Amino acid sequence: MRAKKVIVRTKNGLHMRVANRIIEKIKQSRSRIVFRKGRSDADARSILDLLMLAVAEGSEVEIIVDGGDEETVLRELEAVLIDGAEI
Repeated sequence: MRAKKVIVRTKNGLHMRVANRIIEKIKQSRSRIVFRKGRSDADARSILDLLMLAVAEGSEVEIIVDGGDEETVLRELEAVLIDGAEI
């Protein structure tokens, strides 16, 4: 299991487009992936869970990955939360 804290830099935080990008990035992964904000956890495969975290730009989230492709998943999700979601 690997975890990483990330400051969300995408404009408007973790909104619908960003959540969709996250789900697309992890589609092929068999790892268990959880986003944590404060005391709240969200299954990264659930767009509703991700949106319910109400992550604003500048907020800190922790990405927790448990599985065989932890490093790759962490790197890709960090990129989405920092600058890769602007479409």
